[in-house]
Amino acid sequence: MRLSFRGIQEPDAASSIVIGFVLLLVIAAATLGIWAAVGLPELMKEQDEHTFRELQRSFLQYKLAADTLRVQENYDAAVGFILPKTQGLTFRVVTDTGGKLSIVTDDDFGNTTTLRIGRVSAEAAGFSGKRSVVTYESGGIHLKTAGRNPAWTTPALMQISPVAPTAARIEIGSISFTGNSEISGNGHLPVTMMLQGSAARTLYWKDNATIQFQSPDAEQRKLWEDVFFETKERIATGSTFTIDQTDPLTLRLETKTNTTLSEIILREAVYATGPAEIIYA
Repeated sequence: MRLSFRGIQEPDAASSIVIGFVLLLVIAAATLGIWAAVGLPELMKEQDEHTFRELQRSFLQYKLAADTLRVQENYDAAVGFILPKTQGLTFRVVTDTGGKLSIVTDDDFGNTTTLRIGRVSAEAAGFSGKRSVVTYESGGIHLKTAGRNPAWTTPALMQISPVAPTAARIEIGSISFTGNSEISGNGHLPVTMMLQGSAARTLYWKDNATIQFQSPDAEQRKLWEDVFFETKERIATGSTFTIDQTDPLTLRLETKTNTTLSEIILREAVYATGPAEIIYA
């Protein structure tokens, strides 16, 4: 028996080129698919992290400028900075968040001093779609990233120091803003700020004082709980601080003797702040 191989033909050059081209397309598509599934999300994540760091730096500049204007009582200078370019950027000024501090001292005839809490924030969706928020509130900065609770990166202006063996001084920053505003876009966002007013008030207490915080926002309440506990850690000699975490959140201050008056100093500042037009570049 003889076998014939005449039916089997070698592929011609044109067929080889077509087959090779198709294989290259398949390999390229597979490579792009892998990059889209693995490399692209990682690239977007890195870009968002870089942008968010820039956003934090911008808000640190905002805080430092606000502190400088307040300390120098400079009402003539307008300070500006530019938020970084990112996807879904929203800048907000809120004069009243619903949160408030209430202060009662035994040397003020039981009168209550109330401070309303305002804030300035920037929220970015980013390329990955995971929203992050940077906020300036009561002289401090706190951050919130996707899936996490907000946390202070620079503390709110609530500081304690001893003024005598049996007395304490608490300084509280009362930062407010002249009006609500909001603007959104994807471009660079310039923001300006001017100091409109500043003052300092002193409340005295002999044996006890109470500072309470209330807010309809659970996240804001948790932030101020952290402020209270941080204040308690810096307790003055001869004073006792207790915290009640029920609503309203309460910080109670007591001294062992009333030979020296303790102080609560309210450092108040009012700012006019807001965005200009978004710069697309």
